[in-house]
Amino acid sequence: MRPPFLAALRAFHATARRGSLSAAAEELAVTPSTVSRQIGTLEEAVGVALVARQGRGIRLTEDGRMLSMDLSDAFDRIDEAVGRIRRPARGERLRITSTPNFASIWLIPRLERFRSQRPGIEVILVDAFDRVGLSGRNEVTIDWGTFRDDATTVAVRLTEGEEMFPVCGPQCCPGPGLAGATLLEADVVGANWSWLDWPTFLAAVGLADPEIGNSLAMNPRLVLEAARQGRGVMLSNTTLARDDLAEGRLVRPVPEFVTVEDSYWMLLRRSERNLPQVAAFVDWLQAELHSWSRENP
Repeated sequence: MRPPFLAALRAFHATARRGSLSAAAEELAVTPSTVSRQIGTLEEAVGVALVARQGRGIRLTEDGRMLSMDLSDAFDRIDEAVGRIRRPARGERLRITSTPNFASIWLIPRLERFRSQRPGIEVILVDAFDRVGLSGRNEVTIDWGTFRDDATTVAVRLTEGEEMFPVCGPQCCPGPGLAGATLLEADVVGANWSWLDWPTFLAAVGLADPEIGNSLAMNPRLVLEAARQGRGVMLSNTTLARDDLAEGRLVRPVPEFVTVEDSYWMLLRRSERNLPQVAAFVDWLQAELHSWSRENP
């Protein structure tokens, strides 16, 4: 594709998105007459009208509307391809906000691999148990729940088929059906959190037994360590428990489980998804999770 023709496509694409020649010109750092001339060149090349003036703005013809939709996908793919291979300038920052357990159990042990691959990116990792959304620039959030894309946010599903089940340290020996067990709970009063609680789990699997012992609530960051030390039984999920179960730090005292619709998602701003540091982390995290899932079925 000859460069002038590509410039004409860019000019038309910007005009279609922004709704006026002047807005497109401001985005492209050229004059409105240049944008108009480039669109005219494109219309002459394709042989059809793409825009029609409407007051001070423009409207797309049917051919223009179809071309605009195709160009949006094409330019997104071009931007993503360039973003994946571009080496970021030293000092670029990436803020990763994650639930504490995912950060401590899964992400931190692997994060050094990302940093070694992308040494020019300054990584800032923040754990946040409450769901606060995207709060800073150059930010990626890893959260548990169910999410959808919206006008400003892209939601990327990271895991599927999550099961939730009780786990405890091998030295913790509750009776049949968890009788006498201390149930460890995360103290999340007031938090916007969708983690399955003990009453719901026990009712779902038929283990609502009056002989079950007392519950013990604590800071969410401490629940896993208490379970590993045999202080009680916690509810975990497939992703968080897999490594601990494989290495014997945790065991499943009962076979019951509940399959949940919630899973881990990555949220990022639509306007930042093609930033080099954001695109690099998105690609790395998806590849790392895929590789880990294949190695740990």
